[in-house]
Amino acid sequence: MSIALLLTGAAGAGVAAAAYPAWRDWREALRDEARVKSSLQQEVKPASGRFTPEMVEGLPEPARRYLLHAIRPGAPLATSLRLVFKGAVQYGLDSRKWPLEGSDILVVPGHGFHWRECNPTPPFSRHGFLYYYQDAGRASWSRWNLIRDLGKLSYTGPDTTRSLAARFASKYFWIPTALLPQAGVTWEAVDESHVRAHVKVGLETVVFTLEVDPEGRLKSVTFPRWGAKNADGSFSYFPFGHELEGEKTFGDYTVPLITRALWCYGDTDRKPPLIHEYRIEEAVYS
Repeated sequence: MSIALLLTGAAGAGVAAAAYPAWRDWREALRDEARVKSSLQQEVKPASGRFTPEMVEGLPEPARRYLLHAIRPGAPLATSLRLVFKGAVQYGLDSRKWPLEGSDILVVPGHGFHWRECNPTPPFSRHGFLYYYQDAGRASWSRWNLIRDLGKLSYTGPDTTRSLAARFASKYFWIPTALLPQAGVTWEAVDESHVRAHVKVGLETVVFTLEVDPEGRLKSVTFPRWGAKNADGSFSYFPFGHELEGEKTFGDYTVPLITRALWCYGDTDRKPPLIHEYRIEEAVYS
């Protein structure tokens, strides 16, 4: 056997040995994801009751205006949401936009969410999932939906859970019944076009600041979110924001059509290291 063949064989064995732990980790992550997804699906219940304008009486004017615009009077009070989206991701303000799509997304206010997304760009397609359920969160990514992304860890633990609790609560703006005072949300007046919503998720209370136009459309949503955005990789709260564009009515609910999500929102001293853009293709309420 030639030396070249021996070297090629050794190199192949080395690659396989390095890839095996990443394959094993991804298989374990998928089993964990399947367990959580199945449990979360069991939390889905039929809508109970119907929306009436009296439900928002006494709220600060921007909150009342927003909810009356977002929910049709007489609408069943939806308790879950399934989403399909197409969009893009950027790793910095001036970087290339990479395509992003998701079709296996479930949001169950008061319980948790499961989120699946992929960057289908060949040849190195990237798949990922995130979930928050029963005060535990996880975020994992893979290459080709086969092995764990060698450049990413499978994030779990208290810091990940705290960050994903806020991400879960931010999905409530696509299922506005979850923001009614009857769902436990409290509202605080700011001015004629801004209002704060206090949303409790597990051990976290997330405080959102909403910008609402005169017709009741959402223009932006900002909130402090726990994340590892310090230079040394440590966690702390950073401003996180959703810039909203357009809207669309799905059944009884009118929600933002395009969402652009930015870490370090409004911080002029640093560029947002990660920017996601979502365009809602389908929203199904139950």
